[in-house]
Amino acid sequence: MKQFILSIATMLMMGVSVSAFAAKNDDGVVNQMAVKSFKKDFNGASNIIWEQRDTYTKATFSLNGQVLFAYYNNNGDLQAVVRNI
Repeated sequence: MKQFILSIATMLMMGVSVSAFAAKNDDGVVNQMAVKSFKKDFNGASNIIWEQRDTYTKATFSLNGQVLFAYYNNNGDLQAVVRNI
């Protein structure tokens, strides 16, 4: 019984951790090439919000105490990083 409860708790935690890193916007669709590049470019980013447009993908996120904006083209190439000063 103890092992069964531990197994269920482990499965629930895995589900929560996967959903925390899922890249979705309000429509549920984000360019996965941009997501892959973003994870490589901004390891440690948090509070990520995705916006998908026709010609680019925008990620708004926090890193080192600053709010930043990263823009990727449809091929997943980083085009610009913007921050407020």
